[in-house]
Amino acid sequence: MRRLLLSVSALCLLSPSALAEDELQARAEANWRYGQKRSILMTEFWVPIAQDDKSVLYGDLRMMGDDHDNREGNIGIGYRKMLGFKNLEGVGGAHAWLDRRITKRGSKFHQITLGAEWLGETVDLRLNGYLPLSDKKEYTIPNADPQGPAFAGTGIVVDTNGQILEEPQHGFDIELGWELGSQIDFIKDHTDSVRVYGGAYYFDGDNTENVAGWRTRFTADVTENIQFGARFQRDDVRGSQGFLEATFRFPFGHKKSYRKEGIRARLDESPERDIDIVTGEQVTDSGDRVQVLNTATAAAQEVLHVDNTAAGGGDGSAENPFNTLAAAESAASAQTIIYVHTGDGGTTGQDQGVTLDKTGQQLIGAGTNFVYDSGRFSTGNGASPTSILIAAAGTAPKITNVNASSDGVRVSANDITVTGITVDGATRDGIVVEADGAGASATGVNITNVTAQNNRMGIYVHGANGGSVSAKVQGSVTTSNSQHGIAIYDDTNATFEADLGGGALGSAGNNVLAGNTLEDLAVEMDGGTLMAQNNWWGQASGPDTDTPDIGIAPQIYYGAPINDGLVGHWTFDTEWTTNTTAYDRSGNGNDGQLQGGLSLADQVAGQNGEALDFDGAGEYVQLPAMNNVLSIYLTVNVSDPQPGGWHYLLDARNGLANGWFANNSIGANWTTMIANTNNVAVNWANIPKNQFSDLYIQSAVSFNDDVNLMSRVSDNETLLGILDDTRIYSRALSAPEIAELYRMNTSSAVNTSNFLTVAP
Repeated sequence: MRRLLLSVSALCLLSPSALAEDELQARAEANWRYGQKRSILMTEFWVPIAQDDKSVLYGDLRMMGDDHDNREGNIGIGYRKMLGFKNLEGVGGAHAWLDRRITKRGSKFHQITLGAEWLGETVDLRLNGYLPLSDKKEYTIPNADPQGPAFAGTGIVVDTNGQILEEPQHGFDIELGWELGSQIDFIKDHTDSVRVYGGAYYFDGDNTENVAGWRTRFTADVTENIQFGARFQRDDVRGSQGFLEATFRFPFGHKKSYRKEGIRARLDESPERDIDIVTGEQVTDSGDRVQVLNTATAAAQEVLHVDNTAAGGGDGSAENPFNTLAAAESAASAQTIIYVHTGDGGTTGQDQGVTLDKTGQQLIGAGTNFVYDSGRFSTGNGASPTSILIAAAGTAPKITNVNASSDGVRVSANDITVTGITVDGATRDGIVVEADGAGASATGVNITNVTAQNNRMGIYVHGANGGSVSAKVQGSVTTSNSQHGIAIYDDTNATFEADLGGGALGSAGNNVLAGNTLEDLAVEMDGGTLMAQNNWWGQASGPDTDTPDIGIAPQIYYGAPINDGLVGHWTFDTEWTTNTTAYDRSGNGNDGQLQGGLSLADQVAGQNGEALDFDGAGEYVQLPAMNNVLSIYLTVNVSDPQPGGWHYLLDARNGLANGWFANNSIGANWTTMIANTNNVAVNWANIPKNQFSDLYIQSAVSFNDDVNLMSRVSDNETLLGILDDTRIYSRALSAPEIAELYRMNTSSAVNTSNFLTVAP
């Protein structure tokens, strides 16, 4: 009579009397295998799910661990049925498993196992197939004898760790068994069952060595509850492995006795299969000193060395460096690194400046750690290096340019890096990033850990006439420059991005902007916001924006940094104007005095920031005497003049011929251009009324006396209108400079939050 019995793992705790005596019962097994290479402990739960007198559907759960940190679990389901064919009687069965293994390297592998078996009175036959569900895993092997990375020739070599690949293998095993008790009376009388087995196995992987071998095993069921055994296997990959083993089944009495019940007792035997997901390992790289490659080109990274203490005739290699920076510049191509050693600490051989005008070039000085960066470098074998430091930081080398009006470092290409150098005393600017003209591009520029001092401007970032620029500056010092520490100047309609800290380009800030003659930062970004967070401005209170009467000049200038030959500059903005004084931001101290009742009450919105409204008789700004005045640029909005008399934009007291501009004419030695129309003004009618005009006035001679703005005091004549940005130069401005001043936009902002309260 067929009965269906649903079982759960709790059945393992039931006593034999709780079930019918002839039914198969759930049990737990503990199996311990002691081997010369590893020892294994396994726990198994065997549970009949449905059964009748001659068949069983069962579930099996196994958990295994060994002393090599491998862990595996198997969950399976099987079916067995007693069969008879003439004189042949036995149990036929099939089983399927889902296996999971965690190897000693931490790999998690899964596979499916399928098996078929014949369990007879005398002869057993088993066949299992193994199908992985997981892919290979790769691991790093630390280099056993690491050496430091180093320069070699015109390249870099680094030690790499090895690489090992681990993968599950698919395969099968087969074994044939023989029961000994029926032939040997002693065994039959003193054991429940004794069997010997011999078989073979084969596993292979896509990347690892095939495993083919043989195994034999011996099992002795002393009782139905206790089993002892031994096994031995051999293959060329894993060598020889032998085990002694013992199995204990709980609760006692739940396993059928072969001596008592014969073939039916074989329905509840534990299925035999390989307890492991068989894995293979393959060393794909043993680790060695290999060439460093440039990730952009996949070619060997070129490094040209400069050491101004080296002998002449060098080839730029680490062993025979160039002794001039010019030689390295001439030999460098795209993606080349020019590495400048400390040398003698001076500018010998490095006083002609250097131009980086090919994509991906890097100027790296000994003042910074030279590290292996996986973003820009890879290795010849694809492995990771054992150390990232290639050359430790020392004293930064000095670069300058002694040629007239020349820069220390010029950048005019994309993806350029400048780091670890000091640019000191160039006749023009320290480091210039510039794209001038349609199609010109200097994007992805990274300036870090540099010092720019005693130049005109320390760092100058400029886009003009359709050129594209993006640059970040971080960890750098700009001080003691004759104009600005950093100037950010957008005069282009193409891409223009700059980041001094906290911006989208990823600058961390930590720059020093302090101690320069003019403002430490000049910004003209067409109304955009420059991110300049996390920087040191020379005092714990952050950048100063007060008027100069407190003893510190404002540190940020909003406008075009056209300062060469600047004799005086009056913006009339809040940070440069008080009730009595229009301060000169040129650094020359030519401060103007507000006269005739003119004060901050007359400060109004101008074309560029704030302006002064001359709306009453006798109001004017008195400037001190200035030598060598050759040109004037001013922004003015004039009203209709008062009836009668002469009306002056400026009055130079040393005479009619040399320096005044009146309502009907210009002084004999002056010419005037309206910058926004490029027309020459020859009389008052050329100047539009009641709107801002940008006027450029150039003289053939200079004047050396006081200058009054918007009035001729001797005649008590005041020109009514608004006066904005006013500049006096000792030189003539070029047409492009005049155009730049006309296009100037002072509405930009600078985000200086999270400023540093101590120097970095």
